[in-house]
Amino acid sequence: MRPSHRPSRFDSLSLFFILSLALIGLSMIYAVEYPEAGSLFRFPITSNFQKQSLFVLAGGFLFLFVYLIETRIWRSFAYP
Repeated sequence: MRPSHRPSRFDSLSLFFILSLALIGLSMIYAVEYPEAGSLFRFPITSNFQKQSLFVLAGGFLFLFVYLIETRIWRSFAYP
């Protein structure tokens, strides 16, 4: 079995700041659209809060996808 090429330490401080900025941004959008708060979690997706929430979720899944790829593959794409 091949040894894993994972970094020895995960940068949790950066992840904390990224999640904090995303949540602060979502809360600001929610505060602006508060009078329409009853319709924020219904379909169809029309409010800015719903759209931004989807982008935050999609970004989170993309982050996990990229993070789980072995660094050996990323190094093969790097400029020599």
